[in-house]
Amino acid sequence: MTTAPRRWPLLRVVAPLTVCALLWAATSLAVADETRQLRAAYIHFPPMAWTDEQGQPAGYMIELTNRLAADSGYQLQWTEYPIKRIRLHLEQGQIDLWPGSAALPALEPITVETQLDLTVTLCAYYLDGTPPIEQLDDLKQGRLILIHGYTYRELLGEVLADNPNRPLSAPNERAALELLARGRGDYLLNFTHPLETALRDFPVDDLQCTVLDEWPIAYIVSRQTPDAQEIVDKLEQAYKRHQITAARNHQQPDITNKDP
Repeated sequence: MTTAPRRWPLLRVVAPLTVCALLWAATSLAVADETRQLRAAYIHFPPMAWTDEQGQPAGYMIELTNRLAADSGYQLQWTEYPIKRIRLHLEQGQIDLWPGSAALPALEPITVETQLDLTVTLCAYYLDGTPPIEQLDDLKQGRLILIHGYTYRELLGEVLADNPNRPLSAPNERAALELLARGRGDYLLNFTHPLETALRDFPVDDLQCTVLDEWPIAYIVSRQTPDAQEIVDKLEQAYKRHQITAARNHQQPDITNKDP
């Protein structure tokens, strides 16, 4: 008598594997679906945000926002816009998210925004023994060091026009600190976060700072975006987790340092 081939052991192996594969595929699709795409806008404002040579968004604010968005289940599609178009696009719902100045009255009716301890600070750095800066006009007499390509919120137009000394332009923070340390300039104008980062590798003794400008930053979401308040809440929670992690790792918790 001929015995029929026994296939049941093979089926016992193949069937569970097939089920697992289907479950894995379904789970992968569900995870992909959970990553929501948001249209994010930024303005040209180095070193916080700009478009690099490859046409990609770059800068401290871009990097931080990407981390927080990923932690919140979002993926950002960045587009650079002139500042005058930001409000219109938020109002019309053409962009979902903008990391920008907090508490702007013109945006209040059309957006919701995060409440974060996130501040951008511009300082005049100088060495001990240099006449201190008490107000912006004091910079009209000193030899200034600027970072090439950085914007300074149009604060320095009058200062540079009235200062008889041509400012020195450094390619980066390290080079600017070297110029200051060698006495090539009196005052280095820079934002606190990139300079404090550079000081870790190139410390300068007796460095003093006068705050020239400081303004709060928020994540501003269009009211036209579905679940706008939920997006704001998730970004706030992600930022708090980011601060806790940074504190544990003894790092700066955000793009600022209020105590230069």
